[in-house]
Amino acid sequence: MGSMNLTNLKTVFVKIKWDENGEKKCTFLEKWSNATIKTQEQIDAHFKTPDAGIGIVTGKESNLTVIDFDNKYDELIVELMSVAPTYCVGTRKGYHFYYKFKDDPIFKQGTDRFGKSIDVRSEGGLVFAPPTPNYKVWGDEDVNELNDEAMDILRKRATPTKQVQNLKTTTTRNDSLFRMACGWVDHYDAQEVWSRMVKANKEFMKGELDLTELDIIYQQALKYKVEEKEEEIKIMHISDIADEQRKEMSMEKKPTGFSILDDAFGGGLRAGNAVIVAALAGEGKTALMQTLSYYYSQQGITSLWFSYEETMSEIWERFETMGVDRSNQLFAPFNLDDSKIDFIEKAIIKQKKETPFFVVFIDQLFNLFPKLDGKSKIEHLSTNHSLYLGQMSTQLKAIAMQQKIIIFTAHQLNRAGELSYSDMVRHAPDKVIYLKREDAPLGSKDQFTDKTFLKINKNRPLGTRPIIPLRVERGKFVPYEFAEAARQQLQLGSNSINVKI
Repeated sequence: MGSMNLTNLKTVFVKIKWDENGEKKCTFLEKWSNATIKTQEQIDAHFKTPDAGIGIVTGKESNLTVIDFDNKYDELIVELMSVAPTYCVGTRKGYHFYYKFKDDPIFKQGTDRFGKSIDVRSEGGLVFAPPTPNYKVWGDEDVNELNDEAMDILRKRATPTKQVQNLKTTTTRNDSLFRMACGWVDHYDAQEVWSRMVKANKEFMKGELDLTELDIIYQQALKYKVEEKEEEIKIMHISDIADEQRKEMSMEKKPTGFSILDDAFGGGLRAGNAVIVAALAGEGKTALMQTLSYYYSQQGITSLWFSYEETMSEIWERFETMGVDRSNQLFAPFNLDDSKIDFIEKAIIKQKKETPFFVVFIDQLFNLFPKLDGKSKIEHLSTNHSLYLGQMSTQLKAIAMQQKIIIFTAHQLNRAGELSYSDMVRHAPDKVIYLKREDAPLGSKDQFTDKTFLKINKNRPLGTRPIIPLRVERGKFVPYEFAEAARQQLQLGSNSINVKI
């Protein structure tokens, strides 16, 4: 795993507490100008105290330029991860991408440098770092260089305004003071804003800024207020908003037709829902999705398939085993050479012209490439798969919402029985389903019994996590109890099976 040796860098000890909104409240135990290289013994002793945190001074001396994402889903995350993977730290709001120091004007210390909530920490900056609570290393890359391709991407994102920001010797705390001042401008007159900034500089920043530097931030805050466009905010009763949303898109739950699963889902799924179906290889992901596709088809609901694991001949053969024929509305793109989510979205939009509502099945997430709007071509997978796959999971959920459809996506479970790179993948979907075959007793001929357990690992908004035993009959999953009852009745010569499925 990539690592950061704090004993080689100038660091600052802090105390950090988190409020109910997830915002951090910091008390610096030393001035940045007094930052020193700490020994491991000093660091260990500090982190034995309550609310301990540590900040790394960035810039030329530390050979660090950090891009600070205060959101988790900007496309720049995937673009940089693709062309210039590097040491990454996950935060409560987003990520810190650490690169070797780059002496370039676009990395002038400041806020919103490459888009909203995408800041730069370089000369004169500081970033909080692990083992500070809520800061966690992601992936296994070391700190790498920003290559030419990454620089081209960043230059396109860095607007002239963001390149030339009049904040002298800007620091992370200067940024915080700037944000506070922008908030004060909304509620107080200019004199009160100035008074509050002077007080904050004295108490919060230990007087690090002189009056000239403080005035620069003050003038920037006033300018921000003048240039800020007034956003129309419409406040409505929640019930009225719900009525409007129902008009815009069908919010009623649509049964899958697989009643044991509908019961667990509280009646079915809604347009806009996204579902992850996860299992180890060969344990039933595709079979479960085809089972659901079968039940949707019995209701006259169209399915659109994207299978990157099996051929359509194999998919259709299993459907035929279930009793499906050409009258069922099952479709797929003829040519699936393109596995980009852009392609999937275009196919969905095309199908939308023919069918207002349908269900999409994608097999599977590992085979896809995220949407990049043509800005950058992904040439290799980053080692930080969690971010990469999580971005695609989020994009698929967004497509489901925008197109008012339901999307099922297959994904892998790891050997520990959890989603591979699960932290980001499971964030966006409404439902996450795990499948696990039952191990056969020792000495058995087969590795597994005929029983598969379906566990609903995430069930928004219900929160329940039932475990349902299933069995495959004629190519599709059925409740295990139903399969047993059917077999017993057949053995007794009964032609009627009165079991709800």
